[in-house]
Amino acid sequence: MIRRLLDWGGYLGLGVLLATAILTFLYPAWMTRPRWWTLLAAGVLLVLASLLARVEDFRGLFGHRTTKYGANTAVAIALVLGSPWSCRRCRSSTARARTSPRTSGSASRPRPSSCCAASRPM
Repeated sequence: MIRRLLDWGGYLGLGVLLATAILTFLYPAWMTRPRWWTLLAAGVLLVLASLLARVEDFRGLFGHRTTKYGANTAVAIALVLGSPWSCRRCRSSTARARTSPRTSGSASRPRPSSCCAASRPM
């Protein structure tokens, strides 16, 4: 009985998340920041409760070789897409620096923009 309720809670959570996304664009004046965070938290909690009720069903799934390879590929793609060299502002500043004439010294080296300054090696 509890498992069935939690299954329906997962569907309700997805509905709340979808409604949050739709209401954000349709009624931006009504969707204040506290309402948005409340609806988002409620949706995520309902979905997580539903997933935790079925944790034993997912346990065998993660032991397969194809799942491990797929997870490895997903992490690699996320690292490449999230790398500081994929930032549009950093690419444009680097491209401008390559086309401009260089002078000697460290002053000629372009500084990264603020979006990637902490993670990009100098």
